[in-house]
Amino acid sequence: MSCSSFQLLKAGLILLDPDTSRVLRVISLQYNRELLSLQIQGESEGGDPSEALRLNGPTVERLKLDAEIDAVRRERPLSEAETRGWG
Repeated sequence: MSCSSFQLLKAGLILLDPDTSRVLRVISLQYNRELLSLQIQGESEGGDPSEALRLNGPTVERLKLDAEIDAVRRERPLSEAETRGWG
């Protein structure tokens, strides 16, 4: 499969300071939409199929994503100017 046969989407992981909510680090990544999957599992009560579905507790959601992470070790934290665009 050549690289041009699928579309890569861009995303990022953002590490925040828990006390100040200041952005400490941004890790860029890209992923192929075709390699993203969502699986939802729930336990239901046995019953008549003509009745509404009733679940026993919350559903379990599993998100699977294959991603390429291009991380560079920084010698210093990001400056205010570098993090301004990340809110």
